[in-house]
Amino acid sequence: MTITELVVGSKEQSVILSSGFVADIKFDVFYKRWYYDLYENGELRFAGIALNVNTVPLFNMSPVSLGLIDIVGDDEEYEPYNELGTRLMLVEVAE
Repeated sequence: MTITELVVGSKEQSVILSSGFVADIKFDVFYKRWYYDLYENGELRFAGIALNVNTVPLFNMSPVSLGLIDIVGDDEEYEPYNELGTRLMLVEVAE
C-alpha cells in the first residue's frame, strides 16, 4: 500500500491519480462535506463517494482511493469547504 499526499486547494477540481485514475472532487453544500467521482481511463467507476474526515471509503474496493485526514485532530469546529488542502489533507491510497 502506498499513501501519497495530494496538493489541492479548497475548490472543486479534478485530480490525476496513479494507474490511469482521475478523481473529480466536489463539495456538497447540504451535508457540508467533500465527495468525489472516480474515473478509470475516462470511464466512471464510482460516483458520489463521501470524503468523511479520517476515512478512506473505497479501501479494498478499488486499487486507488482517496482519504481525507484532519491533521490538527482536535475537536475545534471548522468549515470543511475552506480547509481542503490545509487542515484537511487529501491523500491517495494505492494498493
